[in-house]
Amino acid sequence: MQAKKKRILILLCAAVVLLCGVYFLTRSTGEATYDNLIQNGSFTETNSDGMPEGWYTNAYFPDAGTQYRVDHEGAHIISPALNDARFAQTVPVAPDTLYCLRGFIRANAVDGKGANLSVEGVYAFSESVYDSQNEWQEVFLYGRTGKKQNYVTVYARLGGYSGESQGEAWFRDITFNRVDSVPQGYFAQNLAPFTAEETTPDEETETQKTGALKLILACAAYTALFFLLKNRLPATPVIRENKRGQLLSVALVLLGALLSRMACVFLVPGYDVDIGCFTAWAGHMAEVGPVQFYNTVGFCDYPPGYMNILWIIGLVGNALGGVTEWMVKVPAVLCDTLICLLLYTEGKKRANHRTGLILSLLFALNPVSFVSGACWGQTDSMMTLLLLLSVMSLMRGKWKIALPVYVAAVLMKPQALMFGPMGVAALALHLKNEKCNKESIRDVVMGIGLSAAVFCAMALPFILRIEGENQGLSFLLNLYGNTMSSYGYVTINACNPYFLLGLNWYPAENSASVAAVLTVSLMAAVPSVFACLRHHKQDWKKDYSLLSCIGLSAILAVVLPVLALTQNLTYAVLSTCMIVYTVALCCVQFFLKGDMKQLPGMAAAMLMMLFTCAGMMHERYLFPVVVLLLLGYGCTRDKRLLYLSLLVSLASFLNIGCVLDRNIRIGGAEGHLSAPLCNITSDLSFLEYLSSVLISVSAFLCLYTVLSPVPQWNEKKAASTEETISAPPAYEAPSIPKITVRDVILMLCGTVLYAVLAFSNLGSHLAPETMWTTETREESIVLDLGEEMACSVLYYPGIHWHRNNAHMKVESSIDGFNWESRSVDISTQDCFKWKHVTGTEITPMVARYLRFSIEESGVTIHEILLRDAGTGEVIPYTLSENYASASVANIMDEQDTLEGEPGWYNSTYFDEIYHARTGYEHLHGLRTYETSHPPLGKVLISWAIAIFGMNPFGWRFAGALAGVLMLPGMYLLGKLLSKNKWGGLFAMLMMAFDLMHFTQTRIATIDSFVVLFIIWAVYFMLYWFRMDFFAKPFWKTLIPLGLSGLFFGFSIASKWTGVYNGVGLAVLFFWGIFRRWRTWKEARDLPAVNRSEEENVIAGGGWRMLCSVASCLILFVFIPLFIYYLSYIPYFAWEGGVTVQKVIEAAVGNYFKDGVVGGMLGYHGQPRLGMDHPFYSPWYEWPVIAKPMWYYDSSSDNATILAMGNPAVWWVGLIGLAGVVLLLIFRHVKNDVHLTEDRKLTGSVSLSLFPAADDARFGILIICFLAQYLPWMLVTRGTYIYHYFPSVPFIILCTMLCLDKLSDRWKKTALVLGGVLLVAALALFIAFFPYASGLPVSTEWLDSMKWFPGWIWY
Repeated sequence: MQAKKKRILILLCAAVVLLCGVYFLTRSTGEATYDNLIQNGSFTETNSDGMPEGWYTNAYFPDAGTQYRVDHEGAHIISPALNDARFAQTVPVAPDTLYCLRGFIRANAVDGKGANLSVEGVYAFSESVYDSQNEWQEVFLYGRTGKKQNYVTVYARLGGYSGESQGEAWFRDITFNRVDSVPQGYFAQNLAPFTAEETTPDEETETQKTGALKLILACAAYTALFFLLKNRLPATPVIRENKRGQLLSVALVLLGALLSRMACVFLVPGYDVDIGCFTAWAGHMAEVGPVQFYNTVGFCDYPPGYMNILWIIGLVGNALGGVTEWMVKVPAVLCDTLICLLLYTEGKKRANHRTGLILSLLFALNPVSFVSGACWGQTDSMMTLLLLLSVMSLMRGKWKIALPVYVAAVLMKPQALMFGPMGVAALALHLKNEKCNKESIRDVVMGIGLSAAVFCAMALPFILRIEGENQGLSFLLNLYGNTMSSYGYVTINACNPYFLLGLNWYPAENSASVAAVLTVSLMAAVPSVFACLRHHKQDWKKDYSLLSCIGLSAILAVVLPVLALTQNLTYAVLSTCMIVYTVALCCVQFFLKGDMKQLPGMAAAMLMMLFTCAGMMHERYLFPVVVLLLLGYGCTRDKRLLYLSLLVSLASFLNIGCVLDRNIRIGGAEGHLSAPLCNITSDLSFLEYLSSVLISVSAFLCLYTVLSPVPQWNEKKAASTEETISAPPAYEAPSIPKITVRDVILMLCGTVLYAVLAFSNLGSHLAPETMWTTETREESIVLDLGEEMACSVLYYPGIHWHRNNAHMKVESSIDGFNWESRSVDISTQDCFKWKHVTGTEITPMVARYLRFSIEESGVTIHEILLRDAGTGEVIPYTLSENYASASVANIMDEQDTLEGEPGWYNSTYFDEIYHARTGYEHLHGLRTYETSHPPLGKVLISWAIAIFGMNPFGWRFAGALAGVLMLPGMYLLGKLLSKNKWGGLFAMLMMAFDLMHFTQTRIATIDSFVVLFIIWAVYFMLYWFRMDFFAKPFWKTLIPLGLSGLFFGFSIASKWTGVYNGVGLAVLFFWGIFRRWRTWKEARDLPAVNRSEEENVIAGGGWRMLCSVASCLILFVFIPLFIYYLSYIPYFAWEGGVTVQKVIEAAVGNYFKDGVVGGMLGYHGQPRLGMDHPFYSPWYEWPVIAKPMWYYDSSSDNATILAMGNPAVWWVGLIGLAGVVLLLIFRHVKNDVHLTEDRKLTGSVSLSLFPAADDARFGILIICFLAQYLPWMLVTRGTYIYHYFPSVPFIILCTMLCLDKLSDRWKKTALVLGGVLLVAALALFIAFFPYASGLPVSTEWLDSMKWFPGWIWY
């Protein structure tokens, strides 16, 4: 029994020992071993392209020249320029689990994040490796997946977000394993992307629709709410109110603001990179605290103030299971709610409860405040709250509050520094007003002391133990400097004037263009000049604010040109100059005005101009401007600031909304806004450019508003009870300038003289028209010269339909037995063009017999011409035998049709190879070659060919005639707008002297037709606009409308760009209807006893407007569509006739050459189509003639043809356009309120197009110009300078209108200036005539017109 017990005891001891051994063995290994989830982590397996199996590559800048390789050492990334390049692989993971990403890196890299391992969608990185001294370095990244996360994409990376690197990096032995714990010295980073955690990488989803409609609807909704609330503003600063319920109404506004934003927090994904950074930093702050944060984080460009907020979020997040997106958004929501409260308190203090409540509502419902904070997740609301509190304290003189709060704002976000100079100006004004008394100085000193305390509390813990070269305060200064300069681009998705010039994401160290310098200079200086003009009744010598405006503007006007001429004026230097000018102007003006209540408005104007004219701006930097403008209204009751807050809100919302929308849908570099110079094309370009225009206009108006006197918006017009309102004046019917005999003579003289020039030397009247058409493959003919001769060989090919080149072999023989061969390719673009057989123009063929063999059937040769190499005379020849094809004889029946050497005069050039050919096909009922535009223009070319023959003069005649017919149209437009013959004559002559007009109408393309039809469509629309609508018989008012619709139909049937004109015509029409409706309403509202006979007619004419609108459905819809349909008759003649279905297929279906899907619309909608063309020119280069279009060049006789504008027409026209815009703005700013009041008091009725107080000409020309020009800003394919041609008539008319306005005061000056412009235009027309016409001249002449390097060619 005892033995049995001993055995049991021994077994028990053995079991205990075994268990202890297993325990200690397990403990010694640390943790369980899990499988490596990475496929091919050693990079030894490669595919057919040499790339590693299981991995793919991508980069932040795809076109930066980054190379990816795999060699015996591992995966290799080479980045010659700064980039964020990666090898990537997606692996499955378990939710809420710890993982370790490990690997070996060897690197020789600089800048940014260096070489590292990281995870997509979150800010999680391993250690960064820069120069490993050719040694392999092991790196680790530990992290925890999200609770619903099933996949992780890992990166082997060179660079990182906002940390692009350049150099080389090698990677090998990458592993990704599950672990049970994180070793000491590391912490678990967040691996969970904040969006779409439940999706898998293999899920294929349809491309999300853009948020354009949502953005537009939000703008419309806020605009409606704005005017609804604005109309509820009390008319007087103090009104009696029922105080019961005030607290409840404020509480409801604040609660609504809070709850609506919290809904957006969960419904709208934030900006992925920012949210990823914020969540990672929050987690890191909770792990290491403030002391070690900047030492261990790797990258953080935000200052300590916001890190304190993230510290709290990180601690809360860890307690709740991890930091999430909604946590980092909550502070912005709370700050927005507090901003609502502050605006209410200030509005109530300055005016009353209702004013405060409406200001609070205007911000609570403002879409910018939603998209920037609750949706995006950014920190602008926190900084803005502190700035708002600081400004309110400044205005009350409470510097002990204002200064520390401002320091907190700067520690929250570096952009608060932009407000600093205005704060200094406010301090100087405060000390001046208080006369530096002890109390004010003590208050300032106390504020400085409290500011130091705030700095120590918020920043000191972060910088006490900073490691590295920059320690302590120098680290913080370096952090701010790096943050402010880390984005070295002209603009970073900020829709400002630079964006309009296509400079988004364009390096700021590049030289600034002339267009950029002029644009921002005018944006900054012109408002100052206009503000000075508003002071014209004051004594300038005693008004220092006026003198400072003039002085600073003059300095800017001198400094920038001097820098541009003497230095390399980069965009960075230009930006610095504009910052200095803007800050100096606004701060000096604020100090000199001496009114602390203007601080919010002046600060808003300064920030607005910095955003507009300075570089390196982000899209969200206008957020504080909205709040300051609302506060400014509350302080000054200046409604202009209130309207500006609406304009800035809409513009900024579109800007931020487009960025966020594209980030959510696309992400990465491709998700940025339009950046033509970086090959980024946006599907929201229309809204982006609209935002740019609105922001530019807002900045202009904002600066003008704060510099000009504050109008008395609420001062009613004084009128005593004894005063009586006089009877309204009799209705004065508008009149249309009559066309006199003198007008007819001037038009005829100008038109005939130009026609003589246009048709002279237009092209040869001779060209071969009969042809030899090959009927079989390998068809050949032999020519017998009669004797051995040295000759050059020319041929004149026709059309063929082979997708690739047709091939012709030309053989020469002396005896008819031994042959020497040359090969010739006949392209589809060689049609109707005299060509030398390759080399024979230099080295003639010596032969008696010539054999021509064409490999393909269906190829046409119109003529073969032989010229004696010595004398140049035509060599007669015969066919060596009789050929079965009767058409063979056609190659020798028109030997006298070549005049001189082959060139533009006797052959097709540029796009004539498409349009002249298609005109020929339309005439003969052949298959249509050119299908990318509607047919009418080519049909007109075919009619001219039918009259004059298929020769250069014949195919160019129709376009030249269109150019001639533009001149009387310009005369009539000029006279209609100026009401005198001199305006018409000026417009006609400037058009005649324009080089683009001359060149483009003398080439057989379709652009001349669409411009002709646009001019006449606009003329007849303005004629209708000018008619006495109510007095004329109704049917007569339909005649100009019908003619306008007819020409509109001709334009869209010639080229789809005519549709742009249709938009302008529609705006003009409905504007005219609105003006007539207003006149009708005023007449109808007058008491019947007070109406004149004419006003009774108007009061009963309301039906005319309805009938006019209804008639336009026929005149501008059905008739143009019918014309468009008829134009396709010759287009489809070769295949059984036209049908509606075929016309639709040609436009949007699959009836198109080369099988392009989507018809003409699909062809022109191809992104980046034609952008690789050497003469590609974006829309902003056209007005300054930055890149003329080269059409033809001949080295033999110095003949060249370029499409370019006349500088005296285009550059002056640009100034004229700016003048018209400024005149329009100035007129409305000067007269807006008083005109409305006068109209109400007098009850007068006026429909005149040009009354002194309501001159519509400015708006008409701006609409017409923008209708032709603005759509090109949205085009994503290649564009060229000739696309500006339809806009040229309207810049000419703008110049004419500026001269006309000048003549109102200084008639002789205007006449002299107009004459000088005409002489200058004529002189430059003559000087550039060889470039426009192809006239051979000396090399010295051509060289003398090369004003800029690389400007024009020959």
